[in-house]
Amino acid sequence: MRRTIFTLIMLCIATLTLQAQDVWTAAGSSTLFGSHWDATDTNNDLTPLGNGIWELTKTDCILEKNVKNELKVLKNHNWAESYPQTNYVFTVEETGTYNVTIQFNENTYEVGVITKKTGDAVIGEKTWTVAGSPEILGKDWDETATENDMIKQEDNVTYILTKTDLTLALGTYKYKICANHGWSENYGDDTDPEGNASIYIAADGIYDLTFTFNTDTHEVSCVPTRKADALIEKIWSVAGNEGLFETAWDELSTANEMTKQENNIYVLVKKGISLNAQTYEYKVCSNHDWTESYGADPLGIGNAILTITEAGTYDVTFTFNQATKEVSATAVPSVTDGISQIASDIKTKKVIFNLQGQRISAPKQGVYIINGKKVVLK
Repeated sequence: MRRTIFTLIMLCIATLTLQAQDVWTAAGSSTLFGSHWDATDTNNDLTPLGNGIWELTKTDCILEKNVKNELKVLKNHNWAESYPQTNYVFTVEETGTYNVTIQFNENTYEVGVITKKTGDAVIGEKTWTVAGSPEILGKDWDETATENDMIKQEDNVTYILTKTDLTLALGTYKYKICANHGWSENYGDDTDPEGNASIYIAADGIYDLTFTFNTDTHEVSCVPTRKADALIEKIWSVAGNEGLFETAWDELSTANEMTKQENNIYVLVKKGISLNAQTYEYKVCSNHDWTESYGADPLGIGNAILTITEAGTYDVTFTFNQATKEVSATAVPSVTDGISQIASDIKTKKVIFNLQGQRISAPKQGVYIINGKKVVLK
């Protein structure tokens, strides 16, 4: 009886151990795995071989010469832990059908791939499409957008797409070239953390963009052609030294947004600022970001300067011309109105008399003697 109980206990422990065991899964392009980067696909679970070694073999994969195949191995069907840090990439030297064996060492977290060619294969002609930022392509990273399909050139390896009359703001825009309206095969810039190619627009304007892709080298490029100026509506705000602003160089502050006036002039007025006798620096930036900012010159090089020669309380007016990128600021001593002056006088317990020499506790409008000085209260 005791032996039977002991056996049952051991079986329960073994069952619990098996249930608690981690699972490692491979995920990547559908060319290899049937599903596209699907962390939950149990068909791609690796098999434990012992000593921390896991393995999965995918058969009859059609792989193309020099085309990158990417994958990762992840723990318990979750991307929270996956290896390697960047995708594992491999290629084959001949187009054909292959058995692909993925190996993973859970002790060292190393990933390896062994390929074995099992037959020939013919790859048909592909459709190449540009997908990326909606500002440059009209669709937001839409690999299915047929209007962004590229046109094959006479050399049979170069594909081109031209987008015309785009109104673009200064900044960087990203894109990729993908095959057959899917992400299984795509190309961009390997130096980018996400593998995206990019185009930099140096100034607001109207542009034509020419995208080019070489199917042999997988080289990707985009050339912008500026056709005309363009003024693009943006949020303009001012940031600079503490004292001039509540927080130093805070481009995110909505309190420092400028108000649009006529002729593309933007203004911000900050009243009642206590300033020291010193030089303050500031800049105007667009859309709460430093990518586009202007200060001492229209090129955005150097900070703009406001010089205060005498400490005091000032009203400061910042002005920005979006067309010329000129920035300026003026500071004038703050003027306190009569009502505020009365409140201040009473609060500081000043002695107040009327012109007849009578002491007044709650003065109204008129002329009074306050602490020995004649003052007009409005």
